[in-house]
Formats: sequence, C-alpha cells, structure tokens
Amino acid sequence: MAIAVIVLLGILGLILMNPPLAGRVALGVFGTLAVIIIIATVIRMLYERRAAARQAGIARELARAEAKRLQEVLRQEANQIISATQSQCQEINREAWAADAALDRAQAEFAERAFAPYWDAVEVCVNCLARIDTAVQEIDAARARFTDVASKLETPPPAFTVSFSDLPDVMGIAERMHSVVRLAQKDFEFATIFEQRKTNRLLVSGFGTLAWAVAEMGVRLQKSISRLGR
Repeated sequence: MAIAVIVLLGILGLILMNPPLAGRVALGVFGTLAVIIIIATVIRMLYERRAAARQAGIARELARAEAKRLQEVLRQEANQIISATQSQCQEINREAWAADAALDRAQAEFAERAFAPYWDAVEVCVNCLARIDTAVQEIDAARARFTDVASKLETPPPAFTVSFSDLPDVMGIAERMHSVVRLAQKDFEFATIFEQRKTNRLLVSGFGTLAWAVAEMGVRLQKSISRLGR
C-alpha cells in the first residue's frame, strides 16, 4: 500500500511537471499494476483451491478411519454376542441336567413318602426350568441384536447358528415334571402340602406358589422356545 501511494504521488508530480511524459508513465505503471493484481489474484485462488482440496482430503481420511473403527466395533459386538450366546447354551445344558437330576430325586423321595424333601426337589426343578426360560429369551433377544449388527457390516459377519435344535429337550423335562407332580397331586398328603407351599426360593423365578409355578412353567417355556424357533 505504501509503495502504491509513493508511485501515485510520483505520477502526480510528473503530471504537473511534464504531462505527456507523465501520461505514458502512468499508463505503463497502471498496466504493470493490473498484471500484478491479476497474478496475485490467480495465485490466491490457486492457494485457496489447494487448501480446500487438502481439507477435503483430510476430511475423507477421517471419515474412512471412523467408518473402519465403527466396522471393527460392530464386528467385535457380533463376536461378543455369539460368545455370550454360546455361554448361555452351556448354562441351559447345565440347568437341564440339574432339573432332570432333581426329578430323579423327587421320585425317590415320593417312593419313601418324604413329603418335604419331595417338594424341595420339585422346587429345584422348577427354578432350573425358570432359569432356562430366561436364558432362552436372552438368546432370542441376542439373535435379534445380532441380525441388526450384521446388517451394518460391510463384510460377511460371523455365523450365528444357535437355534432350538442346539438346546436340550427342555419341554420333555417340563412334561416329565408334570407327570411326577401329577402322581403327588393324587395323594392327599402330598397334595395338601403342594397347595400350601410357598417359599422365597420360588419368588426368585417370579412365582408366588409352587402350584402356580408347576402350572405355568411349561406354558412359559413353550412360548419362549417357539419364538426362538421362528
């Protein structure tokens, strides 16, 4: 700016001293300034364009990195769902074995007319089946979540193969429990205790009485397994 002012002052002086010469000088100076301004403008535009391109490139790289990170997070979640589901299947197998063992114990106690031990064993079986029901519902929810996660993966997801066919015959255990309890219900002494029995051990599974638990457990299991088998 200072140089431009000095140049203008110099031109003004020339105009006063020698108008013809001043005109030619002014024309040359203004032409040069115009070229300089054009060059400066072009340089600024190129610089701004390159800066914008650099910023766009950085933004693309960040977007790619974030997309890659999200894919890794989703794949880890998918693997965690599968691992948790496999653990739940193992838990179902353990609970099914415990339920069967409890029914064996109940039949032995019934044969010896041991009222309290018999119903204790039935309670164990009911609670095992209740925990199986909870695990089946959790597996079904995990499958739905896995489907959602897998739909967002850009590469093929790990296989989610857990289904009803992977589980023990829990409905068979529930039917066996009904048969074992039915025998006791036909016996007046066993039946009297059955109708009156209420313990905290059953409240954990969401039932108020043993009679309610025995009546509802099979239905609840059937609903949960049917959802899983869809």
